[in-house]
Amino acid sequence: MGWVYLGVAVAAWAGVWWIPTGVVYFPVGAALVYVGIFTPAVLGGWTPRSAPGVVALWLTLVTTLLVGTAGVTQVVWSTTVVGSGWVLDEVSTPFVLLTVGLAPVVVLASLDGVRGNQHWYYGLLLVLLGLLVPVFCVTHFLVFYVLFEVLGFPMFLLVGVYGPRTQRVDAAYKFFIYTFVGSAAVLPVLVYLYTRVGTTEVSHLVRYQFTDLEQTLFFGLGALPFAVKIPVMPVHLWLPEAHVEAPTPVSMVLAALLLKTGGYAFVRFLVPVWPWGAYVWGPAATTVGVLSVLWGSVYALVQVDTKRMIAYASVAHMSLVFVGLLSGPAATAGGVYLMLAHGWISAGLFAGIGVLYDRYHTRTIRYLGGLAGVMPVFGVLFFVCTLGNFSFPFTAGFTGEFLLLSGIAQYNLGVALAGGSTVLLSLAYSVWLYNRVFYGVVNPTVVVHQDLTSIELAVLGWCTVGVILLGWTGGYWGVYANYDEVVYTTLVGWLSCLFWVGY
Repeated sequence: MGWVYLGVAVAAWAGVWWIPTGVVYFPVGAALVYVGIFTPAVLGGWTPRSAPGVVALWLTLVTTLLVGTAGVTQVVWSTTVVGSGWVLDEVSTPFVLLTVGLAPVVVLASLDGVRGNQHWYYGLLLVLLGLLVPVFCVTHFLVFYVLFEVLGFPMFLLVGVYGPRTQRVDAAYKFFIYTFVGSAAVLPVLVYLYTRVGTTEVSHLVRYQFTDLEQTLFFGLGALPFAVKIPVMPVHLWLPEAHVEAPTPVSMVLAALLLKTGGYAFVRFLVPVWPWGAYVWGPAATTVGVLSVLWGSVYALVQVDTKRMIAYASVAHMSLVFVGLLSGPAATAGGVYLMLAHGWISAGLFAGIGVLYDRYHTRTIRYLGGLAGVMPVFGVLFFVCTLGNFSFPFTAGFTGEFLLLSGIAQYNLGVALAGGSTVLLSLAYSVWLYNRVFYGVVNPTVVVHQDLTSIELAVLGWCTVGVILLGWTGGYWGVYANYDEVVYTTLVGWLSCLFWVGY
């Protein structure tokens, strides 16, 4: 197998450094290499059980190192990696770095907990992670839409086949129906753009003179599939079910990365191409977003299942992002930052809940208690992620929500105050969750287990580093008023520092 490793490494360096679009193609290529290696193994049954996870982790680390290095190069030398329809710029680079920064820990978290056919599990996971990089780099609306839809197939199988509970198939079909039915609304828009404008490349679309009616209609239709993926009320019902039924690493990908594709579509395509449509739909959309923030927060407060609670918390936080993306440049900058902060925070929280489920085979809060004395290291790391979830100062959540709400206040103070209620509600359910799980009398059903394993420590520790570092360095974000300056000068630069800390 050594010659395979060497060949992939050499091809990777050549692809990323000599071919600009290698940044886009290599993650998908790594997944295809994995499938090519293990397809004979699946048919012949000759590989050891640990081999799929080890090879998947190795390919993911190589991808992270090379693609992340290209992102850092873009920051340091102010260059843009451009191919035919692909771009690595101040908008896409933060999301690409988030993807490659979390990909290794997602694969690492899978090593101890995969049930069923490991070959196909890691193949689907690598395809999902690999496709996320071109999704965040593409500049053609049509290609973005195709990749956006293709992402649903590996996620559908990962939830429906590898979920730990009996309702996993129902959750997978609910995810499939919501996302694919919602996406049908944008198809007429894409057909019109291609026949009328002749292209769906964003730089041409922003220069095309759409009428006010066209902007209003196209923005409304185009926003629907991405609002489903964010998600906002009432098209959010698939998310809690998918989270509850998905394996822990898949929940990490879903919350930290997949939801961000919906928000990214607004930043890259919808608002720049149809600004008048965003203005017309803004009041109605922000009203729905605020109601979704309140609804998600209240529902999180009354949950008794830890994973479902964090799922509804994701609905609330991402709905607040949705409000910000339609509230002007300053709020958009804060919304982008909060999406990235939420990526690290939610990944850490779902990883922690996975630790609890692996040991105690329950996620019901009343069956837990007193774990701070049983698992102190786990308690500290989960506490940091909990602080980020309710926006404690010097955590990533605080920086993101402060900048986002400040930007929304410039647009509408009432909307900012209503949306800001999620800070108090998230404080309530986060503190309640942590207090019931880690403090109080040790529940009689709790058996003393060892603290975190080395793999669990690496996963939770890396997420905690992201939560802290983004919080401490994010203060520089607020000194700029221009979105592009903010993203390029602050966010991407500090994410690059975070990337290099990991290596």
